[in-house]
Amino acid sequence: MLVATDERPDAERAVRAWATQSTEVHEVQAQIDRTRIEYLRGLCQQLAATPEDSSQMARLLHLVLIGVQHSNPPVTGEELRVLYAFILRKVLGDDQTLDEERR
Repeated sequence: MLVATDERPDAERAVRAWATQSTEVHEVQAQIDRTRIEYLRGLCQQLAATPEDSSQMARLLHLVLIGVQHSNPPVTGEELRVLYAFILRKVLGDDQTLDEERR
């Protein structure tokens, strides 16, 4: 899934704030978001029943990433991974597990 780290938790939030003030930065941030969502959509296609479901799952996971960056206290990378696993279990049904959990 997404690689979540604790190294620079404020960097993404700072870039997003900057993107609200700079058209150039906004365009770059929009491209990054599109790339992330497409990557997630590809991963979700392996798990979802329909293409629409994979698009919605990808969007949800991306929005969770953005939202947790504004959380106080901060969400750690490990907490985010656990949250993503929880979301996917609930979306897919508790009887299904993720590849990472199978290892």
